[in-house]
Amino acid sequence: MGLFLLSHLMARELPIGNAFATAWDWKRKGVIYTSHGPTFAEESAGVDIISITLSEDDDKAEPFIKKLTSGGKNNAFPSPSPDGKWVVFRSGRSGYKNLYIMDSIEGESAGIYQLTEGPWTDTMCNWSPDGEWIAFASDRDNPENGSFSIYMVHPNGTGLRKVVHSGDGGRTNHPWFGPDSNSLVFTSEYAGVSSEPISNPHHYQPAGEIFTVNIDGTEIRRLTHDSYEDGTPTWTSFFLKPSDVVESLQGVTFCNFDDCHWLSLQNQVNNVLNGTIC
Repeated sequence: MGLFLLSHLMARELPIGNAFATAWDWKRKGVIYTSHGPTFAEESAGVDIISITLSEDDDKAEPFIKKLTSGGKNNAFPSPSPDGKWVVFRSGRSGYKNLYIMDSIEGESAGIYQLTEGPWTDTMCNWSPDGEWIAFASDRDNPENGSFSIYMVHPNGTGLRKVVHSGDGGRTNHPWFGPDSNSLVFTSEYAGVSSEPISNPHHYQPAGEIFTVNIDGTEIRRLTHDSYEDGTPTWTSFFLKPSDVVESLQGVTFCNFDDCHWLSLQNQVNNVLNGTIC
């Protein structure tokens, strides 16, 4: 698939192939970072970090695409620092997926710093708005089990600590800092399975719910409660009142309940757009 983004209030698609885990630069307008390559792949997979610079004056101008990593050792989940100088990302270049930091403009050709190291998987990293912390998901508690918890570490490698623990076999992933840097939103199996998996035959992981937590690990709050996999949450820089949130697609006049299973998602989307289901 291509990469979709919103620019000058118009949806654009960049024909760069499969892209995931995209983040905007904090300082340079019109610059985004993304992972280019296959998802859910082994350490040696051909995935690299690229930056994409959009023209500020011409929506039709070709974007400037620059490859920031080389070798394709599953370099993914880029997150830029608030000062715009660095990008943290995960890489399998050591044979394990750990975290690294590189120059945001020149990439690893200008030097690279290994932030975490060990025979486990550190991934899904996110830099705090105040620049003090990097949050990430890790299975370092029990790499053979596949149980992911949320950790935080300073960009200089000090202060490593666990924020949210996940039980054996549990998955707590995709941490994202709130605008004040004092809280995180994340997705987790922390609350268990909301309904029997047999009732969700087409779901990859029918147990993910969205939570928030203070960075000291206190005040965990559950935001969603359903039988679907709710994942990859993020945080807006502005407040939306419930009354400002559109609950149905424009043009849909009636609604019938139907599970939107991911194996038949495109058919469901077509039905929504055609006004036959929502």
